[in-house]
Amino acid sequence: MAVSIGEVLHRIGKPLIQASYHSSLQSLARLFRYSGVEAVLLIDQERRVIGVVTPSSIAAQIARNAKAETADRIFFSFPEDVGCCSAWDDLDDVAVRMFRKGHSVLLVNANGQYSATITLERLCDAMM
Repeated sequence: MAVSIGEVLHRIGKPLIQASYHSSLQSLARLFRYSGVEAVLLIDQERRVIGVVTPSSIAAQIARNAKAETADRIFFSFPEDVGCCSAWDDLDDVAVRMFRKGHSVLLVNANGQYSATITLERLCDAMM
């Protein structure tokens, strides 16, 4: 029996958390610490998706800042496109797509709106 992304999200009950793309590294780190989510959607002033941030992308940005000796309010650079899947997509199909495209996190679209993020780690947990 196939499991859908929506079923996984229902089990984990994690909301979609959004933050401004102007957010500092410290405020994003605090957001992760207190919200318990694994990814945060970055949006611009028009509420368009700019990217998805994970704790590992924050760590990578801190390392880049240290190397470049820059302030913490530098814009994030995203080496991957923001991927998307549907809440009705099959878990196995989404996992294969994530591996092939190198995505560590996908936005989940339900009824025409982004409703959550799903990380590769969460997919692996769900498959066990």
